[in-house]
Amino acid sequence: MLRSFKSFFLEENQGKIKLSQRAVIFLFCLLISSFFWLLSALSKDYNSRLYMPLTYDELSGSFVLTQDPPDQVMVEVRGTGFELLGEQWSLSRNPLNINLNQAKEDKREGSYFIPTIELRTRLIRNINPNLTLRYISPDTLYFKTEIRFRKKVPLISDITIDFESGYNMRAEPLLQPDSIWISGPASFIDTVEGVHTEKLVLSKLKDTIDQELPLIHAGIPGVKLERNAVQLIIPVEKFTEKE
Repeated sequence: MLRSFKSFFLEENQGKIKLSQRAVIFLFCLLISSFFWLLSALSKDYNSRLYMPLTYDELSGSFVLTQDPPDQVMVEVRGTGFELLGEQWSLSRNPLNINLNQAKEDKREGSYFIPTIELRTRLIRNINPNLTLRYISPDTLYFKTEIRFRKKVPLISDITIDFESGYNMRAEPLLQPDSIWISGPASFIDTVEGVHTEKLVLSKLKDTIDQELPLIHAGIPGVKLERNAVQLIIPVEKFTEKE
């Protein structure tokens, strides 16, 4: 069988092995038939599930989200293979923005919702006009909120300093301001005792430092910082010894 396969696809010409004429004709016919099969398949209608990414406007007023809202909705559409080709890639590049302030209040305290049927018109604008939108899932987007509270907490620095010989601090490092306001749900900010600055390592220091020092927000979910950085001042002076 292997010998028959080789004799069909390969032939020897002047000591060189190459594809036989029969093999070239066979592969050409296979390529043409595959192309027409693909055209036929893409011209048929299909139901397809696509995913529309969502983004959200920040909730205004004295409320804050306590859970991450859904980041996408599933839409089922019907259309030809040609119309569906690349549609998911196109949707991924054009997320649908949701205005949280248009959410309706639910019977459950602190819960709001938006029926996805209200997004239908905007969804249709984002998909190929030749596609038919069949349904959207889920049928409702739910959001959990709590009243936003404010609390002032101290800043905690993480600074390591190595001075040049003959130099030292004239006074303790100073953070301006030395505390900041944070805001968020009471259940979140009650556990926050302070906000840390990013780690800073200074070596062979001989000049006074006056620079911006970023704050670390990681590890405080649902809590908003009043600012993202503070000013760090380290006064340095040269010391001399005398007998």
